[in-house]
Amino acid sequence: MVSARFRPAFQLTQAGCLHHKSCKFSHTARPNERPMDRFLNRLPEWPISPAKPSFENLEVPILGFENPCGYAGQVTGSANERFALGFRRLHCVLVLIFVALASVEARTGFAWGPEGHKTVAILAVRYLRPDALAQIRELLGSESMQEASLWADDVAHSSRTETAPWHYIDIPLSDSRINLNRDCPQGRCVLVKTEEFLAVLPNPRTTRESRREALKFVLHFIADLHQPLHCEDNHDRGGNAQDVVFQNHPDNLHWVWDTGLVQEIDPEPHRLAAVLAREITDSRRAAWDQGSIRDWVLESHRLAQTVAYAHLRLAETPAIDRAYDQHAKAVVKLQLEKASVRLAYVLNMRLGSLEVRNPSSY
Repeated sequence: MVSARFRPAFQLTQAGCLHHKSCKFSHTARPNERPMDRFLNRLPEWPISPAKPSFENLEVPILGFENPCGYAGQVTGSANERFALGFRRLHCVLVLIFVALASVEARTGFAWGPEGHKTVAILAVRYLRPDALAQIRELLGSESMQEASLWADDVAHSSRTETAPWHYIDIPLSDSRINLNRDCPQGRCVLVKTEEFLAVLPNPRTTRESRREALKFVLHFIADLHQPLHCEDNHDRGGNAQDVVFQNHPDNLHWVWDTGLVQEIDPEPHRLAAVLAREITDSRRAAWDQGSIRDWVLESHRLAQTVAYAHLRLAETPAIDRAYDQHAKAVVKLQLEKASVRLAYVLNMRLGSLEVRNPSSY
């Protein structure tokens, strides 16, 4: 089974639907889902009463429809009326399918959304040595680093679901130490897997395809381990089960940190990378290059303790207020900057001294 943090969310706004068999959805969409809002608002009025379906209270079971569009019982009336009713039923079902598929895409619970991962990859290129960059281009071929940085998420919920736990590590929020037996069962966590794949990269005895796959995992995991909610365990599936109100819409804490805050800063990766690059000085790069993967994981864990959870208001569904939003966005920017610098650093260390090989030798 796919890890809870990677379960798709079959809803537009209800954060609590992440793991329920069925969920209610509202036609009030988040700002980044306004095309869907406009689509639903353009639907014609439902003409038959009292079985007029409402998108506010409609049950949408994930495993089968169970008459979600109403109109139960025998249909009577003229041929034209029966035809019109049949058409409206089909219309309703198609809308529900469209909504369900769109919400799967919108709310899959990976660390950093595509915007964050692409930004880290784009920015890391600035700090790669020419020899390391040549190795990367040889391994990736025509695929860019930013495209390759998304691959690990794609396979985690499709052909390689066993890799889903590799994207995070469950260090208890109340602890400040890593216990691999407790936090990383069977070595299936972002810390151990990142170290394993980094060891594969410079190994001349491994195949080109193995090194290519290792590179794509590294491109992704270095960014993942800089997301604070992927380095903690507060018994809420990395914040997926922590409901919050973000931009006046129900959401969950994990999505806010993965995507919501990044989109607030700038949803376009090249622009965001350019903004972040202006804040990365030589002295900061030198400081950020220090330490190990374990150190960087603990750094993210501390941010989960001191910012992501510590600044939440005590409420069943706390609202992300302006103070929290500003503080969290500053942390997100800093973590994306560190991830890009450190990604370049580890790739320079592992690939920078290797001689570029002729692909035909594989």
